[in-house]
This record gives sequence, C-alpha cells and structure tokens, in this order.
Amino acid sequence: MDVIERLHAAVKASGVPKKKIAHLAGMSASRLSRLLNGRLKRPSLPDVEAVLAAIGKRMEDLYAGKPAMDVRQALRTLTEFVDRHQDVRPPPAVHKRPPSRTVTAYPAAATPNIVLFEGGASRKSVPPELWKRGARSAARVIGDSMIDAGIHDGDVVYFARAASWRAALGKIVVIRVNASIYLKYYQVVDGRKMLLSANSHYPPMTLAEADDVELYGIVLLPRRGER
Repeated sequence: MDVIERLHAAVKASGVPKKKIAHLAGMSASRLSRLLNGRLKRPSLPDVEAVLAAIGKRMEDLYAGKPAMDVRQALRTLTEFVDRHQDVRPPPAVHKRPPSRTVTAYPAAATPNIVLFEGGASRKSVPPELWKRGARSAARVIGDSMIDAGIHDGDVVYFARAASWRAALGKIVVIRVNASIYLKYYQVVDGRKMLLSANSHYPPMTLAEADDVELYGIVLLPRRGER
C-alpha cells in the first residue's frame, strides 16, 4: 500500500479539490476516492499517473528524498497481490442469467468519459423502442459531465450510427478524439467544432484540425413514457 499511501498524501498536500483532480485525471470522483483510500479492487499504474499529472507531480516525486526504488514495480506488486487475493475467494453462486457483456476500455485514453461495449449491442440487449429508432451500440458512462442531460455515472446509453456531422449537430454524440472517447453535445460555434458537457463544472472542448476525430454515433434517449 506504500504507493497508494504516498499518493494520498501528495493529493492532500496539493490543496487541489478532489473533484477537479478527478476531472483532470479522467475518472469519477467515487473512483478517485476508492483509489486514495485503498478500496479500489484493481489499482493500476495509469490511474496513479493520471492523478499525479492532475496535481502536477511525477512518480519520482512520491519518493523524493528516499532511496531510489522501482516505483512501477511496487505498484505492480500491489496489483498482483490484490489479484491473488481475489483468486482464492470461493466461487460465486451460479444463477440462471445471461452472461454479462464484456467491456473494452481504450488504455491509451487519458480522459475518457465513456466505455464502449465490445461488439455493439444485440436486439435483446437494447430497449425495443430505441432499437426501432436505430440504436445498435451501447456504452457505459463514466463521471458526471452529462448529469444535467439526465445521464449519470454508470448509466448505459444506446446510440445509432450518425449519417453525417450535420445530422449530429446539437445532439449528444459518442465520439473519439485522438485516443480518448467522449459523450458530449456536438455543436459548431463561430465555425469551430465543439464538444459541450451538460454540467457547468466542465469547460467546452474545441476540436483542432490536427485532432484525429471519429464520430461513432448519436445517443438516443428514451422519450417520455419509453422504458
């Protein structure tokens, strides 16, 4: 737990609000809290490095003034310990229910706020009304950047393929910008393509010409009475 304890101390000493750190690190506030309190089941090196970057620190800063050591190896040892501990637990009771869908994250993403379900979504897994409107893919939301649109951390959203950028204008979209995937409103303001959150705590994002952008689709929200 040495790495996590030192990370917790560094965050506390930084004076940066945890909500801001979570946003800059690309994770939910609850995930950050679990990481810092040692309650995250699978702490990872990218998690730690993202939090350090959010407070302007590096791995080496955690051990300033101490004998040199391989910090990454220390974190890997911690993760391996957690994995081994989980492996010896008795197997869970078997219930007659469909297997859960596999979720694939994009490891290179620095600040994603959505995780795509691998392989899209089947007719059985998509609400019938949304399937009729063209929803063929699903994703799980990370964070609260779209909370004012009624989309909360952990929600599953369904989206349809976008016919064009024009069709996506003013809509909530699933979009890849470089290595990160986002759930945002797409708008064009003064000729600039922008991604907007539905939470005043998050600033707008402007898409640069040099960005590698891929529009995955338009989110279809249930209409009133659709559940």
